[in-house]
Amino acid sequence: MVGTIGRTLVVLGLAICGFALYLTVGTSLSEHHDQVLLAERLNLPALHNLVPAGHTVAAPQPTPPIGSAIGRIIIPTIGVNQVIIEGTGEAQLEAGPGHYPGTVLPGETGDAAIAGHRTTWGRPFWSLDRLRLGDPIIVESPLGRFTFTVTGAVTVLPTDLGAILPSTTPSLTLTTCTPKFSAARRLIVRASLQASAVPRSAAHLRWSTPLLAPRPPSPLVLALVVALTALAAVLTVVLWRRQRLASVLVGLGGMAALSLTYTLIARALPGGF
Repeated sequence: MVGTIGRTLVVLGLAICGFALYLTVGTSLSEHHDQVLLAERLNLPALHNLVPAGHTVAAPQPTPPIGSAIGRIIIPTIGVNQVIIEGTGEAQLEAGPGHYPGTVLPGETGDAAIAGHRTTWGRPFWSLDRLRLGDPIIVESPLGRFTFTVTGAVTVLPTDLGAILPSTTPSLTLTTCTPKFSAARRLIVRASLQASAVPRSAAHLRWSTPLLAPRPPSPLVLALVVALTALAAVLTVVLWRRQRLASVLVGLGGMAALSLTYTLIARALPGGF
């Protein structure tokens, strides 16, 4: 009995360690794969074809479809260089920083808002708290190249709906979870546009093909997979010494179920975690 309990604890401990490894490495590999696909679809104007254009984009642009690549965000101070995807659902944030639908595009008049994960899925905003007043944030998009500078940062509750503020000038808001490894609050970094450059000749803008990402699972599916994984782990312990072949087969099934469980749980975490 004591031996069975001990083996069970060992299995559970390994499962927990595996989940921690999946969160830090597995989700980052998945996000990197999506970033490569998004970068291939992003159509940025050549730098030599850009000219200074004041502080705003001249004409309104068509709304980007959810899942499309709309630009690239570069924050030299903290080493961020990521493709921005349209949308802030779990499926989009798994692929990279997401632009809030309903807010203006970076460089247009108003407040453009972008959310990003803090500790999982590539953790693009891991060091967002290190930004200081005056630090540059660059956004490159089919509309041009826009340089913002940080004007301040605040921490709010996740239920605070005032994070995105009305603005009569081009501005940028970045949001993520805080503190690290927690979704208890939201870190909000604000920036204002300092310089911009747009293509010499305006053309009809067409956004990239959306990246199709998996939808988050339902709680019922999540509970079912967790239960099956637990059953597989128990059977592995019971058959450890009795039937080696059966133990190996059940163990392999348990590993596959654990892998699926890790994915489902990671997608069930709050958006900016």
